[in-house]
Amino acid sequence: MSRSFDYDVFLSYSSKDYETVHALAERLKKDGLRVWLDNWVIQPGDLIPLKIQHGLEKSRTLLMCMSPAYFDSVWGTLEHYTLLFHDPTNIQHSFLPVLIEDCTLPNVIAQFARIDFRMRSDEAYDKILATCQSEKQNEKQNKRRSDIVKTTEYHALMPQTFHELRVLIGHEYGVNSVALTPDSKTIISGTLGDMKIWDLATCQCRATIKANASFSGFEDVTITPDGKMAISALFDNNLKIWDLATCQCFTTLKGHKSAVFCVAVTPDGKTAISGSMDKTLKVWDLITGQCRSTFKGHSECWPSGWIWDVAITPDGKTVISASKDKTLKVWNLKTGQCQATFEGHTDEVRCVAITPDGKTVISGSKDKTLKIWDLKTGQCRSTLVAHSKEVLSVVVTPDGKNVVSCSSDKTIKVWDLENKELQTVYVGHNDSIRDMAITPDGKILISASFDKTLRFWYLP
Repeated sequence: MSRSFDYDVFLSYSSKDYETVHALAERLKKDGLRVWLDNWVIQPGDLIPLKIQHGLEKSRTLLMCMSPAYFDSVWGTLEHYTLLFHDPTNIQHSFLPVLIEDCTLPNVIAQFARIDFRMRSDEAYDKILATCQSEKQNEKQNKRRSDIVKTTEYHALMPQTFHELRVLIGHEYGVNSVALTPDSKTIISGTLGDMKIWDLATCQCRATIKANASFSGFEDVTITPDGKMAISALFDNNLKIWDLATCQCFTTLKGHKSAVFCVAVTPDGKTAISGSMDKTLKVWDLITGQCRSTFKGHSECWPSGWIWDVAITPDGKTVISASKDKTLKVWNLKTGQCQATFEGHTDEVRCVAITPDGKTVISGSKDKTLKIWDLKTGQCRSTLVAHSKEVLSVVVTPDGKNVVSCSSDKTIKVWDLENKELQTVYVGHNDSIRDMAITPDGKILISASFDKTLRFWYLP
């Protein structure tokens, strides 16, 4: 699929080479190219790693200003690895190695032709300019080719494939869950061994809470709407409420008889709903810590009644549970009555999400499909054969237009909710992807995997 670019060239360099690179950028700009240079684009308050990746995605040519300082720099390394995740022979993306100081080149770069700009000669500059202008002309030609073939069904259904823009490493075990504060400043991730609190701006871990004999394994984590508290679902049958400012647990919610697999919080932040291996949902008062009610209705045949996931409608009145018994159930939060049962999946339902307008439910199953349900009528409007293995998590973008699914097949897929078409495939994880979160602006997806990492992705 043909892409349009905001920039003709992205200048990747070390700050130690700024004078040389800035002069080059000025010349390229004067000669009519749209240049991405960090000092020109990044503003105070911007998230630098994400801004850099966005620039890379929106630039046709990555111009690598190579020097000893470049290959020693943090951002140079980031961009270098990003380059490896894109096909250098792709006619829509290209990169141009430019040698500005003597240095030893990594093998993966040394195999490509480069321009020697060490002497800053006009001849070398003309080669740089001509190459960038040639790529610009190629884009116009590719756009014309795309216009010719875009009506074919094959072309229309061909999704783009992307790789991650950032990887967070530090967990010792596979990551089960991830949540993001409403201000997008803090990430919480949980494993069977620990829970980590990350600063999104710096991508640094602020705190690690170890699982121990008193509470074993973090199955799920959610954050209250005010961003002040995190609630973790634990394998030891309990839930814990954490103060995110101090990283201290101030309440333990006890009542389930088996492992707690999932937890969600109402939009007003006053109530939590948990689902368990004991086949029940429990409703908790977050102010008093008391269990207000218990919902029963999923299969009593062990283990088919396990509740894998739970979601709450935006108005806070309705709860949807996803179960190992192959069904979803719709509950009135106030009365505890089961209002409907959605049947249709041929294997256990692993995850559930609700659109922002509260009208549509999306479920993911071990049967490898996504189902789209009308919440009011209970009818399944569509079934998407989504993955080659079980679907483990599903989220809806804040604008309600796209649904994102992840799977044991190690992929993430973005679907257009209106026309039910696959838009994008993300690859990069080395094991099952267990959970996802989206920033409130809908631009960044964060995934959690059993490969022990969290990964960031730009959404289309």
